[in-house]
Amino acid sequence: MLKEAQKVIAKVIGFNRRSLVVEIGGITVNVPLEDLSYEWIDELSDKYKVGQELVVRVVELNRKEKHVRVIKRCYLTHGPIVL
Repeated sequence: MLKEAQKVIAKVIGFNRRSLVVEIGGITVNVPLEDLSYEWIDELSDKYKVGQELVVRVVELNRKEKHVRVIKRCYLTHGPIVL
């Protein structure tokens, strides 16, 4: 079961114009560019590949509205991640 502040593995399943589409335990989540990285990204497909696994953090979870928000950028400069 997902919880806020939890670190999870997200699998890239696709791309939208301004977001990465990932799957977390059967849940599809759109991750906007601003939640992915502090660096400029011209093309998501140049940096991420379908099937790639990423460590992300759940920052918002609303079961009633079936909404999940995750971010990746906070892990870019904080050393290794332990799950």
